[in-house]
Amino acid sequence: MEIRKDDHIIGTWFAEAPNGDDWLLTVLRRGEKYLGEYRFRYTRDGKIFDSKDKKSFYSLELSAARYSEETVIEKLNRLFEIIKTRYSKFHKFIKVCGSFDRWRYLMAQEDFAHIKREEIK
Repeated sequence: MEIRKDDHIIGTWFAEAPNGDDWLLTVLRRGEKYLGEYRFRYTRDGKIFDSKDKKSFYSLELSAARYSEETVIEKLNRLFEIIKTRYSKFHKFIKVCGSFDRWRYLMAQEDFAHIKREEIK
């Protein structure tokens, strides 16, 4: 999922399993839609970038006309509770409800967030 400079970021959910596998979800609002992308990462080596880890990506879309921001967070937190049963070593929800810059600042504070910088659109 491409995150744009003018997107309204809802938050990022992260969970790590005892074996090092992890799950990551980021949700944003763009126009009349909430868009999200989540992925499962299955570790194969110790590298952060350019690793041989296997990743499975999925997306979600919800109507902003139908759901409030707080309802979206509530629903995704219920999903997160299920995810945490397997990914139980470490888990955290970073609530942003703000700009791309706020999201980037909050994520930079997290040890689990290894973000490659790309051109901001």
